[in-house]
Amino acid sequence: MTPPILDTLPFCDTLCTPGAEAAERRFLWREPWLVSSAYIGDAFRHPARSRASTIPGLRRPGPFRILASRLPFGGGALLLATAAEAVLLEDEDDAMRVFYAGRDGEARTIKVVTLGSTHERAMRNEVETLTLLAGYDTIAVPGVIDTHEQGAHLFVIQEFAPGRRYEGRRDQRRFVYSALPQLLATYRRHGIRAAPLGEVLQRDTLPRVREIAGDKDSAPPFLARLARVVAADPAVPVSLCHGDLMPSNLVISSGRTVFLTWERAREDCVVFDLARFAMAQPRSRYLNRAVAAAAAQLGAGQDAYGDQLTAFVARRMLRDPKAAERLLAYWWAQVGIG
Repeated sequence: MTPPILDTLPFCDTLCTPGAEAAERRFLWREPWLVSSAYIGDAFRHPARSRASTIPGLRRPGPFRILASRLPFGGGALLLATAAEAVLLEDEDDAMRVFYAGRDGEARTIKVVTLGSTHERAMRNEVETLTLLAGYDTIAVPGVIDTHEQGAHLFVIQEFAPGRRYEGRRDQRRFVYSALPQLLATYRRHGIRAAPLGEVLQRDTLPRVREIAGDKDSAPPFLARLARVVAADPAVPVSLCHGDLMPSNLVISSGRTVFLTWERAREDCVVFDLARFAMAQPRSRYLNRAVAAAAAQLGAGQDAYGDQLTAFVARRMLRDPKAAERLLAYWWAQVGIG
């Protein structure tokens, strides 16, 4: 069954390609993507040109997958009348991203969300944050071009940063020399204030984490330190944070690092923000030491950094109890029993 939100594609076309007639084209399912077979075919015919219009996060199907899509049995293709190059479905009925390759630097992304949904609140938060960051001029982010409400949906038009997504170990040095300075400059530009840990950590964190950690081997030292940290309620550096700082939300575009997906942006502990990225490479001493050094620049010395990292791991454990073992292993590698 075709997701209903795809019915908004004609309106997306009028916003990005006004006056153009969208002929029906074949799109390939690449869950959760739908990708124009013409776009993919162009990538094979003109690889150099296609690199300049890469859609972040999209892994193009190989030639056999393209061939299969043209067969009447099991191609899994879908015919859509749209000028878009790719569609990313998110919770099918509530959110969608539509990509237009454009010409002469006019590539665009349209984010479509259902009014009244949690996605709408997140999208309005992203628009507000990107508008604020555009004024700071300290960090590379997609610009917000316009917003529209039509029917039951909100449409947000953004600049499209073509390139490739960050890859953990491959791009860790790039993160330290390109992304990290942008983040530190943004924290400072927004303003860093000292706030009690209790402002960014739920009051019932300790008992809930005790229940989650259970009798795991590394739980006793972790819980002991967490208890000390919660009791002390130390001051932590708080500023505007990305909220979901992962390699998948950073893209290398025209040689620079661009930060995507600001839907979860909020005032938070900056160490929590940085540790979210470092956790993607838990065995990288280089990356984790760089993050610790950056935290020190923001007022979190070695002991304070260990305390804040302990609190961060506890909060992550509340959000994803099934990852408790992995989170404790990360904590042990970075903090240990100090």
